[in-house]
Parts: sequence; structure tokens; C-alpha cells
Amino acid sequence: MRIRIKILFFILILNLPVQLSATPPIFDTWISYDAGLNPNSVCLADLDGDADSDLVVANYSSSTVSVLLNNGDGSFALKVDYPTGDSATAVAIADLDGDIDLDLVVANAGSDSVSVLKNNGDGTFSARVDYLTGNRPIALFLAKLDTNASYDIAVTNSLDNTVSILANVGDGTFAAKVDYATENNPFSVYAADLDDTLGPDLVIANNIFTGSSVSILFNTGDGTFSPKTDLLTGIGTQPTAAVAVDLDGDSDLDLAVALWNANLIRVYKNNGNGTFDIAPPALTYLAGQNPISIAVADFDADGDSDLAIANNNRFEISVLRNDSVGIFNTRFIYSSGNNPVSICSGDLDGDGDADVAVAAFNTHNISVLRNKGGLVFTNQKDVTLNTTPSFVLPVDLDADFDVDVVTAHFTFNTIRVYRNLDDTLLVVDFNYQSGTAPRFIVAADFDGDNDLDLATANSVTDNVSVWKNHGNGVFATPRTDYSVGNFPVWLIAVDYDKDGDLDIATVNNGGNSISILENDGNGIFTRQPPDIAVGNGPTSMTAADLDGDEDQDLVVANFLGSNLTLLRNGGAGTFTPVPIWLGFNPYAVTTSDLDQDNDVDIIVTNFRHDKVSILENLGAGDFVPSGDYAVGRNPVFVYAADVDMDSKPDIVVTNYFSNTFSVLINQGNLNLAPKMDYGTGVSPLNGVPADMDGDVDLDILTANFGAGSFSILENTLNTCTATAGDVTGDGKVLLPDIVAIINHVFKGAPAPSPLCRGDVNANGSILLPDIVYLINFLFRSGPPPINSGVCCL
Repeated sequence: MRIRIKILFFILILNLPVQLSATPPIFDTWISYDAGLNPNSVCLADLDGDADSDLVVANYSSSTVSVLLNNGDGSFALKVDYPTGDSATAVAIADLDGDIDLDLVVANAGSDSVSVLKNNGDGTFSARVDYLTGNRPIALFLAKLDTNASYDIAVTNSLDNTVSILANVGDGTFAAKVDYATENNPFSVYAADLDDTLGPDLVIANNIFTGSSVSILFNTGDGTFSPKTDLLTGIGTQPTAAVAVDLDGDSDLDLAVALWNANLIRVYKNNGNGTFDIAPPALTYLAGQNPISIAVADFDADGDSDLAIANNNRFEISVLRNDSVGIFNTRFIYSSGNNPVSICSGDLDGDGDADVAVAAFNTHNISVLRNKGGLVFTNQKDVTLNTTPSFVLPVDLDADFDVDVVTAHFTFNTIRVYRNLDDTLLVVDFNYQSGTAPRFIVAADFDGDNDLDLATANSVTDNVSVWKNHGNGVFATPRTDYSVGNFPVWLIAVDYDKDGDLDIATVNNGGNSISILENDGNGIFTRQPPDIAVGNGPTSMTAADLDGDEDQDLVVANFLGSNLTLLRNGGAGTFTPVPIWLGFNPYAVTTSDLDQDNDVDIIVTNFRHDKVSILENLGAGDFVPSGDYAVGRNPVFVYAADVDMDSKPDIVVTNYFSNTFSVLINQGNLNLAPKMDYGTGVSPLNGVPADMDGDVDLDILTANFGAGSFSILENTLNTCTATAGDVTGDGKVLLPDIVAIINHVFKGAPAPSPLCRGDVNANGSILLPDIVYLINFLFRSGPPPINSGVCCL
């Protein structure tokens, strides 16, 4: 008997004939750019004279400074590295030699020096010149400290407990250092005229437990400084940053201090003469966990200075909104890369508002958060789960034409169903108990009733759990469990024996094998002995007709064996294993016709190599390496989907350690554009393309293992300007639109896309009442169609 099969395996790939540029950012979240090893400081300025802001990064472990030139739209070219002294800890930018272009100064903690790199005029830099500092310099600031109108260097020496001044002789060369005492462990330095008299004074945050303080050294007028005056911040507060800015609009400079151990920002109001009020409790504000760096800008364009703070141990930044009198009662939290250590602000994309760049020390990259106006930055939308998700699956479980979400929680031995309401709101509907430690979910019509059932691979109990869908997104309980091999970590739904129903195959990581569960046609499964041996430590599998013989072959990624096993289907559901390709701990594998030559190619992530590899199909299931492409750190899952809507499958890779997913745009002929990395929550596992908001383009859904959440990352390519009632999309509401709805409701024609075109009464579905509503509008002067959703507004 012919059984109509309906299957959704993680993603729906849309092929729409729209030509769009792949260069600009696609997803509405922070973007990650590669820096050197352990970037410790970031700042921005127009280095190449093209009127946009470029990025400069000091890289501690690679002892380099990276320059990333702006492409003109707020995206950045690949970094260019310049050698510095040992252990570059800080970088600052200024025109040191008076030639109008901007030069660089880098503090080198490992060689007790600063490096000066002169700009050649085009954003490239000459070889460094080094100047001695005190012992272990870790922060610096450039300011016109004396009377010769050129930029001098102030640098803090953490082991000397001093600040060194290197005076510019006027041509970008510097005199020998002059040292001034600070408190213990000076951690940051800022220069500004606090008393409005004799030039920029120095403000130094001293990061020491018992002597937590801010040292102020007043300028005597000639670039020399009086002995320090200490502003105590409280025992154990350990200040890490201090900035001077007029926060309350009285024209003098106040102080904002980051208190590392207290997780606070403390504001000290200037009395007008460079002395400061001891902050009352009202002037102490929660920042985040271990604030370490502060950037100042008018982020909401209301005429006052707001504060952005890098919180070192929370993988996030905080933005504190100024209420115009120096009170900060509103805090916004945004995700960033791992262990942010430095933050700066400026208009990166030329839209007139202040964006943010953050140095992420442990993930070796820079996070860029674009300001969308009103203190709203590009960032993912997170749904908190209160448990660690091992997998997330977007799928329409209730046949209402929007995408619901299923999550697996291996610490709680459950799966959780989230119902999508009006393309905007996900609510928890049901929790279902699974076997122990579910790691993977698949949705497929196992029993041939035209709705999607669920199955999980349960790694500890060595079984698969199956739930039957009642047709409305509610699943039958109790579940049915089926035994498989040792430690299953992956499963797929596949008709391996060509009998018209969907069977289940599992990857058994502990058994180095594949188990097959054969479907009897009614969603009842029988394990087919024996299990099929594959390579060492398999982690993933995909199914496709690799050799053009119209049956489903299997490809398995063997993590410990660093290879793939190709299982050729003999036509009767018997498989012949063939080891192919040696990689670097392949984690996940998928297939897609990347070069559009009517056969499927293989795509695999290399967990230890931070690359994705392409194996080209020569046409008969024989594969040759086609290229390796850099992605983020520790790539795990990979999917192929048309995210830029140009009718070619692109590649989406989730990067576990860098808290990002990489998008590699398909340029045709097996050529992929260099990656663009987008921010997620902490420790993402799988990142699945799906149209979460009903606007036709593919968004990304990620399971954030380290954050206990899943993230929705909106695709911003499609402007989505549909109109309710205009079902045919011709810009008019006429009789053919009624006919189109009738054909969908009564004749099984595809639903309008987006759905809101046909949902003329805005009740979330397209049924007979919509036909009646539109007839009344066109022929009986009834009310007009109601725009709804995210597309028909």
C-alpha cells in the first residue's frame, strides 16, 4: 500500500528566485571577527581615511596587533597582523607625528615596553619602535599632557606600582619615561582635566584587594604630575576601570568606576574642582559579573552619556542608561564572546548611532554589536529553559503553518514542546519523560497518518523513545522504547528498505556501530540484527542517495577515528561499509547538492581543526576533497540551507567554544565565501535553520548548552511587506485571491506564503471563515482584510 510520507528532518530549505548580495550581515545578532590569540584590548578609529571606523586589537598570546578595516557598512575585512613586543595587553590610537593619519601604541607586558607603529597613510603600518616602560605595563592612554600639542603616552606598570609618562618630542618619537607612584597593581589609566585648570590629569584604577582605590594625579601644567590622591572604593571591591565624563550635565567631569569583585559601577560626582563626593548607595549600580572595562557614548541619542561595561565572567556586556542627571536606573544585558576583557564604542556602520566592539579573550575574536537605535543592540532572542538543552528541533507539530520547538534535556530525561503563537511567542506546552540522557530528536511521520511523530536517542539507557502525534501537537503517552546499541547519540528517520515507511537508524558512540529499527508501516519498530560496524567513536550520520541508484545510503562521522564511513545501500536495505576521507575529529556530517550538478556532496565539521570540509561527489558516489573552510572554534553541527535566498544551499556551522555559528555563503561551483560568525548563547550545540517568524526567510535556532537556553536569531534579509487579502501577491485584492484561498482550503493547494496573506480575519489560520470574510469585503462592503503577523503590517 502506498503511504503518503510527511517528514521534517530538522530544516526546511526554501529555494526562492531572489538575487541578494551575500556580503552584508544577514542575522540580527552580534557578529564575531577573528583576532589574534587572546585579544586583550580593542579600540576603533578611521585608520585608512575613508570616513568609517576600523578596529584595532592587541593580542596577548600572539604578541601582535590586528587591524580590521571597515568595508564601509559596519562589516570588516580579515585581520592584518603586525608584530609588537611580548604579550601585548593594550592598544591606543592617535596622530602621534602630526601627519593627519592615526598611529598605534601598544603596551607589552612581557617585554616592559610600548611599541609605536606609524601609519603609512593607508591603514597599513610600519615596523614598530619600542620604548622602555616600568615592570609589566598593562594599560595605556594617549593625551596631550604637556604644552607642545602632541600626544604623549601614559602607561600603568602593574608590578612597579607606577605610571610612566613618555613625552612626545613633537615628531612621534618619545623621551625616556618618567615614573609616578600609584597604589598597588594599577590596572587602568584615563586622562582628562578633572579640575579644569592645568591640563589632563590622570585617573588610575588600582586592582588590589586591601587597597582598592582610584589614584588621581593632577597635572601641574607642563606634563608633570603631583603626588597621587587616593579615592578609596572599599576593601575588596578591586576596581578595574575608571573613566572621566560629564554624567550629570554640569560641565565638569565625573568618574565612573568598575568594581570587579563587587560586580558594580560606582559613580563619583565632581564637586567642580577635581574633588569628588563619596558615592552614596544611590550612585552604585549593578553591572554584571566581574566588570572589567567601560565605554562611554550616548547610546540612546538623548544628549547624555551612557555606559557600556564588559563583564568578564558572564560572556556579556551591560549597558546602563543615563537619565540625564547622572542616575543609571536602567540596565540592558547583551551577549558577547567568551570572557570579554575590553570594550569600545563608535559608529561602525555609518548610521549615526554608537555601536560597540568587545574583545573576547578566550575565544580569540571581537564581538561587534550594532546599535539599532534607542539602546537596542543586535542580539539573539533567548528563551530560558532552567536546564541544559542537548538538542533543539524546529518543526510544525500542530499543522498550523508555523514552526514550533522541541528541546531535549539529557540531565532531566525529558523533551519539552514549545508552541508557536502568531510567529512571535513560544510557550511551553508539554513536558514528556524520555529514556535517560536524550541527546537527539527527530520528527517524522512514522505511522502514516500525515502528522509528525517524535523520536529521541537516549544515550545512557541505550534506547530510542517514540511518541505518536494525535494530530494536534499533543503526543500519546506512555512513550514506546526500543533497544539499540551502546550509547546512541544521533538518529535519523530514513526509508532504508524502500517499503514506503520511515525506519530509524541510530549512531552508537560506545559501540562503534549503527542500529536499524525497521518500521512495520504502523509506527511499530523491530531492531534488525546485527548492528553495522563503523569507525571509532561515531558521533553523527546522514542519509542520501549518494550514487544515484534511488536508495538511501548512509554517511557516518567517526570522531575518534578521524574519518567517515560510507554505507552503500545494496538495494534491499543491506549496507556495505567503505571508509573514506581522513579529517580532524569529524563531529557532524550532512549532504547537499552544493554545486547543483544533480548529485549530493558531503559536508563535515572538524571539531579539533576549526574547519568545515567539502567532499565533492563525482557522480557515482565517489568523493574527492574539494576544500576546507575556516569556521569558529570547535565546530559541532552543520546544516545546508539557503539563508541568503539566492536558490543555492549555503552552510551553517555551530561553534561550541566561540559561542557563534558560522555562515558560509555558496558562490556556486563549490566555492564558498569566507565565514561570517554570528553570536549565540553560551556553548551552542546545534544551530538549525528554520522560518521562525513566518516571513519566508530562514532564521537560526540554537540550543545553548552552557546558558540553559535556546536562541532565535532573526534573518533580516527579507523585508516582508505582504498585505492581507493579496493572496496571489499581485498588489491587488480581487476575485483571484478568493479562488486561491478556496483552492487551499478545499483542494489541498499550498498555503499562501506568508500565511497572513490568506488569514484575512487574523485568527491565525486559513479556513472557510476567511473565504466568507473576503467575499463580504469585495462584494458586500464588508470590513477590509486585517493585517497580522510579522509580514502583513
